[in-house]
Amino acid sequence: MLKLHDFCNRAVLHNRGRWWLFPDQPREGMPPAVALSGRLTPAATEFYNPLQADYTLGAGIEALNSGSLCWRGKLVLVPSHTDTTLFDIDAHWLIEEIDERETRRLRMLIDAMFHSLPAGFVSVATAMPSCDTPVLAIRYSGYQSAVFEVLTAKYRPDRNPATPWRTLNGNAVSDHGTEIIGWADGTTWLAPA
Repeated sequence: MLKLHDFCNRAVLHNRGRWWLFPDQPREGMPPAVALSGRLTPAATEFYNPLQADYTLGAGIEALNSGSLCWRGKLVLVPSHTDTTLFDIDAHWLIEEIDERETRRLRMLIDAMFHSLPAGFVSVATAMPSCDTPVLAIRYSGYQSAVFEVLTAKYRPDRNPATPWRTLNGNAVSDHGTEIIGWADGTTWLAPA
């Protein structure tokens, strides 16, 4: 169960059309993220956005860190008064912006909540393959005809930490398509001739 009234560091991310909160240490059996209503409580709205005319509406989360879609802060949450499956932010202290690499990892965790990896694939949230070893990499497809796309790739954080997944010819996998979410040993498939 998510503790609502503690001031733990938590990441906040906008993805899939809504705001999400990532507890720093999710408990076993909990999802990696919980959905937020996208609103502040009326009390927080009055404090953070005193120019808003009607505090009962609640300001949007974006008012806390304008222009940013991913950051870490100390937050207090309360169940939303509009939907009991969601949470509103009641207090907030910005800690830091989250870099692009961590933002991509958090987006991958959200996507993984909606579709489990096929059998035989290891989640990148669990482990990474050996550096420079060809693998079968999997990512979410951008097409309606398929959930996943499988491609050959290598994990090369030593060459370019910002885009560590590379095609076998060295191009960044993220140049075309979504981020890699898992991998499978490709030794039998990709062994040199």
